[in-house]
This record gives sequence, C-alpha cells and structure tokens, in this order.
Amino acid sequence: MLPDCRLILLAALCVLPLVGCGSPQSANIELRKQNQALTTEVEQLRLQRKLDQATRVVSTGSPPAVELDRLFTVHGLKFGRLTSAKGSTLRVFVVPTDQSGDMIKAAGGFSVEAFDLSRGQKALVGSWTFTPEQAANSWTASALIYGYVLECPLPAPITTESGVTLRVVFTDLLTHRTVEGNTPAKFIP
Repeated sequence: MLPDCRLILLAALCVLPLVGCGSPQSANIELRKQNQALTTEVEQLRLQRKLDQATRVVSTGSPPAVELDRLFTVHGLKFGRLTSAKGSTLRVFVVPTDQSGDMIKAAGGFSVEAFDLSRGQKALVGSWTFTPEQAANSWTASALIYGYVLECPLPAPITTESGVTLRVVFTDLLTHRTVEGNTPAKFIP
C-alpha cells in the first residue's frame, strides 16, 4: 500500500486540474473587454494621427517667403495686342509673368477697370471682378493665344476713337501677391 503522504499527493494532483477548468469569473471577462476596447481605440488614434500629419503637409498654406523667392511666381502682367473694345464688349487679353518677364499660367482672380480719359472727372466707364474660378474658365492656350481672355460687358458702347485705358489687378492664389498693369484698349468700329 502507498504511504499516506503519497496518497494525499496523488489526490491533490488529480484535483488540481479540475480547479482551472471552471468558468472565468465575470471580473476577468469585463477586464478583457476593456482591454480590447482600449487596444482598438489606440489603433484608431494612431491612424487618425497619421492622417492628420499627412493633411497638415498639404494644407499648411503658402510657403515661407524664402521658399517663394526660389519659385517662379507672378511678378507682373503682359497684355495681348487683341485687347480691344468692340460694340458693347471689352475683351482683355492678359497673362501673368514671372520675375524674368516670362509668361506663366497662374491661378488667381482679376479686377478690371476701364477709363475713358476724354471724359474728365467721370472717366470710369466700368469695373468688373473675376473670381479665380471665373478666371480659370477664361484661360485659353492655343497656337495664337496663351493667357486669360476676360470678357467685360460695357454699359454703353465705346465711341471714342482713342478707346479706353485699362487698369487690371491680378491676385495670385499661391502667394497672395497683387500685381497690376495698365494698357490701352483700342476701339474697333
């Protein structure tokens, strides 16, 4: 026969596996659920942080002035020879130029004012504003025309042979720089 201590040890070894086979306690279940919820939240926050960092790179606005000086940006305006007033329409052919005087396609808005200098104090004939979206729709690039063609309806036809003098202001969307230029618009009967 087995000694008593061996018998007790054998009984303990048989009962021990049965203790761990019971169902988990409700506190353990709740703790596991909280742990899983926190793990999921941490992963969502990591993903959101990555998205925020990527968005921040895109939406920081204009580059610093030092960087802008290295880019080809708008520094002036060049007017086309076809800028004219015919009937009740004023057509302005204009293209932005960079710091070297070369023509560049740049996004932005326009303000146009027409003056008949022979009228004295009442020289302003009309004024028009083109949003960046409207200006984008007036862009033309072909073998003969490269630039914006701004159509300005006149309140009354121009009848003076000398035509009108235009003041055009362009506001660049990239740099927020404003440039202006003046040019005559010839009268076409």
